[in-house]
Amino acid sequence: MSLNRITTMEQLEVQLGDPAVLDGSLHFVLSHEYDEAERFPQAHIETLRTLGCFQYFIPARLGGQLAEFEQLALLCRVIARRDLSTAIAFGQTFLGALPVWLAGNTQQQETLAAQLREGGLGCLALTEKAHGSDIFATELMARQSGEHLYLTGNKWLINNANKGVSVTVLAKRLPPGGSPELCLLYLPKADLNPRHWQATGKIRTHGIRGADISGLEFRDCKVDPNSLLKSTEPALFTVLKGLQISRILCAGFSLGALDSLFRTTLGFARERVLYARGMLEIPAVRANLAQCYSRILVADLVNQLGCRAISQLPTQLSLYSAIVKYLVPTEAEQIGQQLSVTLGARHYLRDEYQFGMFQKFLRDNQVVSLFDGSTQINLGLIASQLNALSANLLSRQAASADRDALNQVVALFRIGESCSGFPEQAQLALNNGGQDAVMAAFLQLMADPDATSFSPETRALTVQLQTSLLQLLREIHGLAQPPSAAINSACYLELAKRYSRLFSGACAVLAWHCNDASQAAEFASPAILQEYLRYLLAVPLTPACAARHGEIIDMAVAKVDQRYLLSFNAMHIQS
Repeated sequence: MSLNRITTMEQLEVQLGDPAVLDGSLHFVLSHEYDEAERFPQAHIETLRTLGCFQYFIPARLGGQLAEFEQLALLCRVIARRDLSTAIAFGQTFLGALPVWLAGNTQQQETLAAQLREGGLGCLALTEKAHGSDIFATELMARQSGEHLYLTGNKWLINNANKGVSVTVLAKRLPPGGSPELCLLYLPKADLNPRHWQATGKIRTHGIRGADISGLEFRDCKVDPNSLLKSTEPALFTVLKGLQISRILCAGFSLGALDSLFRTTLGFARERVLYARGMLEIPAVRANLAQCYSRILVADLVNQLGCRAISQLPTQLSLYSAIVKYLVPTEAEQIGQQLSVTLGARHYLRDEYQFGMFQKFLRDNQVVSLFDGSTQINLGLIASQLNALSANLLSRQAASADRDALNQVVALFRIGESCSGFPEQAQLALNNGGQDAVMAAFLQLMADPDATSFSPETRALTVQLQTSLLQLLREIHGLAQPPSAAINSACYLELAKRYSRLFSGACAVLAWHCNDASQAAEFASPAILQEYLRYLLAVPLTPACAARHGEIIDMAVAKVDQRYLLSFNAMHIQS
């Protein structure tokens, strides 16, 4: 990410203040109070509005601050490390905006940009109680009569349904004498007759308890035909392509939660004395925290890859967005549970240790894997592309390698690179066509033993990763020739999980190849890469691992003490 954009986020950090200090704008005590009272964090949203944060939802071509998607993900992360309820309510506005940026006309985009400049929340209404994620079964009907459309039906589990000043809604349009078809409408609420629509009551939830999770009910509600988002592509394509972008940005929420979860646990372990010695001196504690820290940094890399691919490789987002959305939130959930082992009983307290924020972050983060396509949906999207991916990657492996694949991904992994640009709808694709530049680059790198300066231990681990990947690709290819399993089967979903995990390992290897200590201090040592690959490949621990764990803990302690975000990007924070 460009240095000036990191500096901008550092300035926002200063304005928001230390979340552990009561005079901060988004501090833990108030976040906890909102959560306990199940009250919407309105004061936090007002703070973000005052600081101009909504400008980052407006593309630069329309006069906004959105030029680099990595910066927007970082913004979500800065907010989420303080309060996920606030971050998700804020981020939902961009989800509602995406279809308008992709398929809206000039007037619709200008209207939305004006709403965002004023800090107006928005939302995307896709789901219905009877159908859940099956948006093909949408029943909300947009009946056309004369020049106008009349909406009748309900939407359910909509974030910001009450608080949003606009809603982008998916409906089934019934033109006179025509067949029903899905359509998208951008609806400023001020334009709707309040007698013909209402936002239903808040639905109580396990996490993000203060969020405005509710529904919408339309009763023959007249809307202007100019509300329709018209595109050369079907409305369903607009939805699916918009989700490719939003899924990647969602990972910023989980990374923000992880930052606070790890920081809290490390702080406790440094202060706690058990069995007449510091808790951080206990080998099992050090091993646990070292593995968690390594996993957090690789999740950071995967999210970076996804954000940059939005601008650099939009044709491959159908795969990358699903991998990022599956991998990062589920990793965050697992790491959170792993950290809770070190924190012990305190992780379960709602108002004692660190203002009860650890348990709040654990609960709140669980919702991230549900929205913008659940874990199962994203695994299904990956599974649907595995046959083509295996055929293409095995074919490239068999052919003589050149450096094209590796050169294609350098900008995605080199930490200081800037990848800007908002893709046009036509640049996004519903299917990768078997292309995966990251895996192709990894296989090409491994085909040339002299291409890297990896140590013998690191090289042995990367070879094991390569062997596991090729074995997986051959398994997939075997299922496809002839087909012996449906791509939506449990078998293929398990293959999708394995592909995603190996993908994260490939990202780590490529990052260490493309960077050195001048980009980030972590690249001066193979410790984090080795620890992650050992975890990924289930390589048993040996006594020699203790030294590596100590080195990683020292890195983590330095990062926390020097007040840096848990990321390869050197960004100062306020705690």
